[in-house]
Amino acid sequence: MFSFKVDEEVGLVEPYMKENKYTFPALLAYGFVRGLFDGYGIPQNWVVTPQAKWIATQLGFDASAADWVGSMIQRLVAAKEARCPPGPECGTPGQA
Repeated sequence: MFSFKVDEEVGLVEPYMKENKYTFPALLAYGFVRGLFDGYGIPQNWVVTPQAKWIATQLGFDASAADWVGSMIQRLVAAKEARCPPGPECGTPGQA
């Protein structure tokens, strides 16, 4: 796992990572992300298998979702197992 940081204030990234006890790499990528997409949201999660297959995208945080965290964990587990997560991204849930 790694994170693209799109914060323009580079000095805010390290304290944020430490405060939340995140140990994965944080890549400073404001210009990269802005050049890659017409728009983006925060958070924006791209779930990729170990074989580099992009299987899901989650844009934004939905506080009204019954189990947003649980659904994201399901997506990460599916990626680790190199299969598509339940949801609209892959058509049939659980298929690779």
